Amino acid sequence: MWFLPTLAAVLAGSALMGSAAAQPFPTQPPGPLTRSPVRQPATPPLRYPGRSEQLQPLRAQTTLPVERLSSANLTCSPGLDRAEVEVDARLTVQANPVTGNRAGIEILVDGVSAGTESLPIVNGAVEVRCRVALRGAGAEHSIVFVLDNQVRSEPLALSHSCVSQTQTRTDHQPGLLTLPNLGFGELMYAVLSPAPPPARSSGSSYGIFEPRVSLGHIRSFMDPIIVRDLTTTTGRVQFPANDQCPGEIDAYVSASFAIAVRVTRVSNPQAYAGVEAGPFEPSIDYVDTLDGPRWATGEAVGSSDRYRGTPLPQGYQWLVIRTGLACTRDGIMEVRLDPAGALTESNEGDNVLRLRYSTVP
Repeated sequence: MWFLPTLAAVLAGSALMGSAAAQPFPTQPPGPLTRSPVRQPATPPLRYPGRSEQLQPLRAQTTLPVERLSSANLTCSPGLDRAEVEVDARLTVQANPVTGNRAGIEILVDGVSAGTESLPIVNGAVEVRCRVALRGAGAEHSIVFVLDNQVRSEPLALSHSCVSQTQTRTDHQPGLLTLPNLGFGELMYAVLSPAPPPARSSGSSYGIFEPRVSLGHIRSFMDPIIVRDLTTTTGRVQFPANDQCPGEIDAYVSASFAIAVRVTRVSNPQAYAGVEAGPFEPSIDYVDTLDGPRWATGEAVGSSDRYRGTPLPQGYQWLVIRTGLACTRDGIMEVRLDPAGALTESNEGDNVLRLRYSTVP
């Protein structure tokens, strides 16, 4: 029958279609695997003990704050044209291990240097205590502190009045006179001299240091021992080894001292000073450095190029003494002010200084 081939063809086509439908569709081959980046924790830099990369350079101090400033113990010259006052100040200074935690502090009074001291830095500050010279019977002054020749404080006002001081005593204490006074300060310079001690003779006259018999140098306190707490120290002054006193022997060595004194209404304290240190007649001179530093002979610094040594600093009055000291490890030199009682002083309790010394190493 004619339709049988046709039906067979239809059935064959349906079978092919069913077979094709049963086959899966072709897929793309998988590509390379991509992953999200993983954040790694930051690794701290390695630190090695003793390395200096962690140290930061010290920043230079740019200001010099003054935490405290006060003055006390005003003394005036007999002519009331000069005065001296104790200055007490506390300055903020940052620590500096490079300089051994010390700071150089200079004091300017009305633009004039009153000296420089190397002071320890404690708890972020230095304590300044010194006496400064002032001009006139009374005035307003400007005080400036300078740190290591670089940083200056703001100018601070300081006033003094010798006239009002006398008037105040008279007004508040009727009938009480202002008495003279002699007393010891806190500063002393001491040095052994190469020259022999002076002979015991009331008529002899010796210079403070080497006799001026040549045109050579004049030695003035070469490498001195400096004592800054003279009236409160309990130790002894130890002089360096020397040829004159190799041991404790029956001999003497010449020594020179510059001792700060506080003088009120006494024109020349030299006439009221006495020294007991051995069988020699001491020489005693008075040197005033209130207006500027001087050599121990009284010569102004810069007046001659012959001097070698250490000048006496500005702002003090001095008794310069030369005497003989025994060759001993435990000697005592006694200095008295007004031992004969020729003055009636406002304070008799500051007239004796007993200084222990050792001239043998």
